[in-house]
Amino acid sequence: MNKLKFHWLGFAVATLYAGMAMADGNDAAQIKQLLDAGRPVDAYALGQQHPDWLNNEDAALFYGIAALDSGHVQDGFTVLQAYAEKHPAHRTARFHLARARMLRGELLAAEADYTALDADASAQEKPLLAGFLSMLDGQKALYKPTVGGFAELGLGRDSNVNTGVNVGGIAGLPGGFVVAQGASNQKVADNAATLAGNLNATYPLLPGKLIAYAGINGSTRWNEAEQNRQFDTQSYGINSGLTWLHGAYALRGGIEYNRVALDHANYLATPAVSVEGQYQHDAANRFALAAQYGRLSYANLMVCQDLACSTRMPSGADWLDSNLATLGASWQHGFAGPLAPQLSLSVLGGQEDNRHGRRDLSRNLYGINSQFSVKPTEKLQLTLGLGYLDSRYQEAFADGLAQRQDRLLSLSTAAAYQLDPRWSARLEYGYTRQYSNIGLFDYSRHLLTAKLRYSFQ
Repeated sequence: MNKLKFHWLGFAVATLYAGMAMADGNDAAQIKQLLDAGRPVDAYALGQQHPDWLNNEDAALFYGIAALDSGHVQDGFTVLQAYAEKHPAHRTARFHLARARMLRGELLAAEADYTALDADASAQEKPLLAGFLSMLDGQKALYKPTVGGFAELGLGRDSNVNTGVNVGGIAGLPGGFVVAQGASNQKVADNAATLAGNLNATYPLLPGKLIAYAGINGSTRWNEAEQNRQFDTQSYGINSGLTWLHGAYALRGGIEYNRVALDHANYLATPAVSVEGQYQHDAANRFALAAQYGRLSYANLMVCQDLACSTRMPSGADWLDSNLATLGASWQHGFAGPLAPQLSLSVLGGQEDNRHGRRDLSRNLYGINSQFSVKPTEKLQLTLGLGYLDSRYQEAFADGLAQRQDRLLSLSTAAAYQLDPRWSARLEYGYTRQYSNIGLFDYSRHLLTAKLRYSFQ
C-alpha cells in the first residue's frame, strides 16, 4: 500500500495559502519562497537551521507543510496540530493537518477533515478537495471491505496483428526458407476492437494490518478482416492473496491463474505464485522486491497454415511448455511540483526452463522498464514508458545454426482524461521492436488505440 504517495499534491493546493499575509520579519517569507519554488527539502532544512523562527506562527505553518512534503511526516504533524489548535478556523492549517493524518495512515480522521473543509469550500478549492477524497477511497481497503472494477471499450489500428514477419527470406534459418505471400506468419495490419473488464475486492482481516484481496479480469479482441479472425484473442484471469502491513513495510503474497484463447480455442494456461515486499522510505520514495514462479502450459491446437485458412495443421505449441521464475526490483519516486511528476524504474531477471528438455526453447532473460507521468491539469494525465528485454536461449535453434537471442524494445505513450468521477477517455500508442538473430522472430509493431472506461467502487 503506498499511502504516502500523495505528498506532492500539497503543491497543487498552493491557492489555499498563496494569499496569506506574512507576519513581521521575513522568516515565513523565506520558507514559503522555497516551498513555492518546489524545494520542500530546502525549506525544511532552513527551518531546522533556525528553530527560533518557529516562534513566528506563519513560519511554523510553512515549516510544517515543508516537513510533510520532504517526508518528515511526524514532525509536520506535530507542528500543524499545534497550529490548528490555536487557529481552529484556519483553512490552510486544517487542510495540511488532514494531509498529515492521511500520510500517517489515519484515513478516517483525514476523510472527516476533508469532508468538513469541502462543506464550505470555494469553487477553486472543491476540485482539489474532491481529488483527495477520491484517493482516500482507494485507501479504505485498510479498514473496511471494498469492491471495485471497470469496463472498457477500445478501437484502434494494429500494424502487425499476429507479430508476423515480412514476406521473403528469413535470416538465421537454412537457405531457401522463405515466408510466402499469404502465409499465416506474414505480417498483416488490421483495425481491431477490444473489450476488457475487471472486478476486485478487499477484506480487512485485521484492520490496518492484514488485508485479503481477490480479483477477476477478462478481455477479448476482434480483428476486422475476416482472414485475420484466426488471430482474435480472448483471455481471463483470477487472483487472490494477502497483504500484511507494518509501518513503512508491506508484504504481499498471492496466487493467480490466467488463460489465453486463440480464436476461441484454449491456447495457453499460466498458474503462478508470487510474493512482493515493499518499503516506503519516505514520502517520495518507495522500493520493492518481487518474485514469481509460474507454469506455462500450451495446447496443441489446430491452426491455419495460410491467411485464407485453406489448410489447417497442428500448431505443435505444446513443445513450448515451460516453468518460468523471475525476480524483480523497483523504485518509485514522486517529485514535488505543480505537474505532479511520477517516475518508476524496475529491473527483472529470470529463467524459463522447457519441460520437455528442449534447451533451444529454454532461455535466460533480463530487462529494465521505466515510466514517467505528469498531470498538466487535475483531469489530464500524460504517461511515457520505455522498456528493454533480452532473451538468450540455451542451445542452438537447430543443428548448424546459432543460439537464438532476442532483444525486445518497447515504447508506450498515453493521454488519459477524467470526464467525471466514473468515466474516463484514453488515447494510447505503443511501438514494439524485437531484434532476433533468427529472422522468424524479428518483427516490429505499431498499435494506436482509443479507449473509453467506466469505473466503479
